[in-house]
Amino acid sequence: DGGRRRFQGDGFSLNLEDSSRTIPEGNLELGIRPEDVEMVEDRSASLKADVGMISNVGSEKYIHARLGREEITLRASKDVAYVSGDIIHLQFPPDRLHFFLNGQRVKR
Repeated sequence: DGGRRRFQGDGFSLNLEDSSRTIPEGNLELGIRPEDVEMVEDRSASLKADVGMISNVGSEKYIHARLGREEITLRASKDVAYVSGDIIHLQFPPDRLHFFLNGQRVKR
């Protein structure tokens, strides 16, 4: 990708230019906690996900969505009004990403 730092997922791509971390080459897995995923209005700088199911757990909701061909879960306010089939736009704060290589977490 022209020397750019990117994570290529199954059906999505994530720009890692804003990450100051040293990220090794190889077959990495990416992780992020549901509470760290951000829903955003800015469609140009976001990842697009398709809402599959919403779990209402009282004080918050968990949105189960598909990002490319990967499943993702994110935590949202109890006031969000999404339904299955909606498209949402997400961002992953670079400092909240977790990388794994051969099953082992890559240290920061």
